[in-house]
Amino acid sequence: MKQKGFTFIEVIVCLVLLGLIGVFVGQSFLRVVQSYVFAKTNTQLTEKVQLALTRMSLELQYADSIKSAAGKRLTYTTTKDDTGGSNPPVHTLEITPQGLELDAHLLLGDLAGKTSFSYRNFEDKVWTPSQGLQTLAYVDIVLAPKHPVVESLEFKTSIDIRNNGVENAVVPASGNP
Repeated sequence: MKQKGFTFIEVIVCLVLLGLIGVFVGQSFLRVVQSYVFAKTNTQLTEKVQLALTRMSLELQYADSIKSAAGKRLTYTTTKDDTGGSNPPVHTLEITPQGLELDAHLLLGDLAGKTSFSYRNFEDKVWTPSQGLQTLAYVDIVLAPKHPVVESLEFKTSIDIRNNGVENAVVPASGNP
């Protein structure tokens, strides 16, 4: 009399094969989830950095005067948010241990050590405070946010200080309000 069914060996081989297929499917699913999390983190970080760079660019492009610029601190005035008083407000852009701050308000936190300001004159050479503020032409900003996976991530921009009253100053067109 012949019995129908599977032998114990056949069942074990089937379970091993199903286990191997499950491992491969699980690894593939894990990689998809890890890629999604990595892309989401990069997108959020890039948005934060781009917002901070845009804000700094707008602030500095229309600075009326640079009061001081050295190291990780830049102090300037602007009349774009002037309340009508005789003294325009003074603003400070600074890299602190907490992050990038504008007037003591955090623009971007969790910055790595490579975050920096550097300054250039009109001859595209390094500017120093001893050259005088009227010769300051560009502020180069490097933001290096901390990233959970990538060690060296840097965002760079160069800002033309327009309203500093010298060669590259913005001159309003005549007849425009």
